[in-house]
Amino acid sequence: MKTFTLGALALAGLALAAYEYNAVRDLREQLQHSDVQLGALRVQLQEQSAANAQLQSTFEGQIFSLQQNLQSSSQQLSNLSESLKEAREMLSASSAGQPPATGTKP
Repeated sequence: MKTFTLGALALAGLALAAYEYNAVRDLREQLQHSDVQLGALRVQLQEQSAANAQLQSTFEGQIFSLQQNLQSSSQQLSNLSESLKEAREMLSASSAGQPPATGTKP
């Protein structure tokens, strides 16, 4: 009877050890799988960061170009406004029979 009990306990101990071994093995496999996924996510994050940096550089270049265009357009508008002002003065002087303002041609 004692032998049966010791054998049963030994068998139960072996079953428990096998169960724990399998559980540890499964956890190691899950950890390896998680490590692989983490590595893939890191690569994806690095690629996305590089793409974002490139987009930011492109947008900054476009913003600079738009600022330059705006500045140029503003200067052209100012020149046009000045030309229109001179044309009005010439037209006004011509209508009144007065000679045009100095620096302008009749």
